[in-house]
Amino acid sequence: MQLILVAAFVFALIVAIFAIQNAITVQVVLFTWQFETSLVVVIFGAAILGALSVGLFGLMQYIKLKLKLRKKEQKINKLEGELAELSPAEDDNKERGLIEEEESVENKAIEIKSEVRDEKEQENHY
Repeated sequence: MQLILVAAFVFALIVAIFAIQNAITVQVVLFTWQFETSLVVVIFGAAILGALSVGLFGLMQYIKLKLKLRKKEQKINKLEGELAELSPAEDDNKERGLIEEEESVENKAIEIKSEVRDEKEQENHY
């Protein structure tokens, strides 16, 4: 950004030097209008109109990008809301899965204990 500003300043300085060195009176004709003025005024006027047109184009691009960003942020907020609605359901499913897994582990532990008890009883029988 600073490089662009420096380049613009250098360009403006060159235009100013050119305009001052060519400070003669010229006749300007635009459609049906005709008048005489200094070449400095014509050069500066053209430079200012060019800067304004570039600035207007940049402003239009900025507004366009801002609107696009706003739409994307609204979409993100909508999707985050949907995600928040789905998250509790996922948490419930995870809790159910953990409870079922815990019950399964408890059942296996009971089975193993009973097998160990049966083996001990068989050993005691012999």
